[in-house]
Amino acid sequence: MIPHLKVETENAEKTRSVLELSGNLNKNFRPIKEEGYILWPVTEDTTGDIIFRSGIPSKDSSGDYRSLLPKEIAILAPRAFDVLGHVAIISPEDSFSDFIPEISKALLTKHKNIKTVATDGGVGGDFRVRDLKYVSGDENFVVLHKENNFIFEFDISEVYFSPRLSFERSLVLNQAKINESVLTGNLVVGIPVSVLVALVIFGAGVGLFIGAMPGLGSVNGVAILLPMTFLVPPTSAVIFLGAIYYGAMYGGAISSIMLGIPGASTAVATTFDGRPMAMKGKADKALVAAAAASFVGGTISVVLFTAFAPPLAEVALAFGPPEEFALMMLAFATFIGLGGDDIPKTLFSIMIGLVLSAVGLDIVSGEPRLIFMDLPGFMHGVNFLVLAIGIYGIGEMLWTVELSKGKVMISQATVTVRRVLDTLKELISTWKTMLMGSFLGYFVGILPAAGATPGSLMAYGVAKTAAKDPDTYGKGNINGVVAPESANNAASTGSMLPMLTLGIPGSPTTAILLGGMVIWGLEPGPLLFVEHTEFVWGLIASLYSANLFSLLINIAFIPAFIWVLKLPFTVLAPVIFVLCVIGGYVPTMDMHDVWLMFVFGVVGYLMRKLDYPLAPAVLAIVLGPLAERSVRQSLIGSQGEVMVFFERPISGTILMIAILLFVLPAIKALRTRILANGEKS
Repeated sequence: MIPHLKVETENAEKTRSVLELSGNLNKNFRPIKEEGYILWPVTEDTTGDIIFRSGIPSKDSSGDYRSLLPKEIAILAPRAFDVLGHVAIISPEDSFSDFIPEISKALLTKHKNIKTVATDGGVGGDFRVRDLKYVSGDENFVVLHKENNFIFEFDISEVYFSPRLSFERSLVLNQAKINESVLTGNLVVGIPVSVLVALVIFGAGVGLFIGAMPGLGSVNGVAILLPMTFLVPPTSAVIFLGAIYYGAMYGGAISSIMLGIPGASTAVATTFDGRPMAMKGKADKALVAAAAASFVGGTISVVLFTAFAPPLAEVALAFGPPEEFALMMLAFATFIGLGGDDIPKTLFSIMIGLVLSAVGLDIVSGEPRLIFMDLPGFMHGVNFLVLAIGIYGIGEMLWTVELSKGKVMISQATVTVRRVLDTLKELISTWKTMLMGSFLGYFVGILPAAGATPGSLMAYGVAKTAAKDPDTYGKGNINGVVAPESANNAASTGSMLPMLTLGIPGSPTTAILLGGMVIWGLEPGPLLFVEHTEFVWGLIASLYSANLFSLLINIAFIPAFIWVLKLPFTVLAPVIFVLCVIGGYVPTMDMHDVWLMFVFGVVGYLMRKLDYPLAPAVLAIVLGPLAERSVRQSLIGSQGEVMVFFERPISGTILMIAILLFVLPAIKALRTRILANGEKS
């Protein structure tokens, strides 16, 4: 009588695989079929629903490795042995211990999948690891073991793993709903690519919606959804959050273009030319340009991230407070070009922004400053998003109401496949702006605590300064959309570099991701790329795919966005008003900011009516705190020595360029006056 394991027919093949892998299948006999059941012939030490039947001899027993051994050894050789990946593990007994070399040779010859043979000296030690001794074949104990549609990768000399526990592992995996590659100690669980793609698509779609909602943005979206990711493995969590991050970058441009309300601080610069294009019936062109530029910026930044992560991290480290201050001064120098030829009005606008950026608590002493009328709401400063929504949301609405003079206005906007293709052809001429925005945005992004907002604003300033037609900026120039959108997406990827390599967040969003990594048990730094490669490359892969799917989703929904613009302004105005109120309240949950937003809206309307440029004020409130922090850190570190900014090679060079840009308008004005006097004479 031969022991047989009785299993239900639907589980027959799964059971056979487990028995084969464990070496518990008796291949000298054939399985027996009974109604609803399969009886597998097994070895005597097999556990389960064992019953005894007269065994049906197998027609061919040549598959047994013992057929290659002499009869006197074959009788003693073990019928069962563990097979983990390419390694066969034999438990030596006194009866055949002297014949281990012959047995191992037969195993390697008969079983082509077996590359290594080792003996098991038993389980011991604090971690209950097998005492394996190499016998023959390749001396490699790192194996891949397939089981229940999962792949386990581990070193059997360092981790205990038994094929007999497959059922218990399947219960754990199913309970945890694990569906991707996860690292737990030395254990890796593999997943279908389709699930990862679904995560990316879903995350990009959610991010697109979050980015388009005024007041939310990637920071709020990632912060809100971060707790949900603690239920899943780190790699899937970071793929999902990375997709949201990218989707939000794309989505921020939607409300900026369609309604004139920045969906996020990173999309403020997009409003400058995106909204005028929409008012001229070119909303589809603006949306396609924003999506395409975001894709180019994201692609270039991911390539740079993949290829040059270590050296770029070292460059970022070379940027101390003096270099950061010099970079801010360079940005301020480009502001001069944002206000057109009226330099005094531009400077006045910058000063307003700098004053507002100083409201709140002193960054060094902590003392309150510029607390208007002693209102406690000013203690946390003037929120940039509140200013942007007030000026470009409420202010734009008031301006449109004045222009309409009570008439029902409907924006003329159409979208066709031909118009989309024509826009893509037109974008070829903007390749220089795209490249400039991508590289500048990425470089600003990798600087610790800089982020995508300064990057996008600086890219817009540089694009306008270098343009042959700077007067067209702010009036619907497609380059004014391309520059900030390519920059903010590039910066979003760049800001991940200091987070992963140095443990220093490059933006508010990456600061939240950094907190998530700590909770997931991952320590940022250079060793992250070595110890958790699947996490790092999973993140990089998600950035590639999220970039592509965000582009496709964005373009696919352009008709829906255009439909919104076709609504009468009498319908849009209340919607814009409600969205502005929500956007003003969400960042701080303080009604003080809502009332402040209305004030900014009226001020923005009056500045526009008096022909004062709004962009420099908005940009100054962003870069003002960064410039103040870096200059005070530099002076404290040098004990008040101003020359520290010029003595360092990088900061000195950048400052000289900034000074040149500052005096350039004066040189131009002087030249114009000299030429005019020459013509008169």
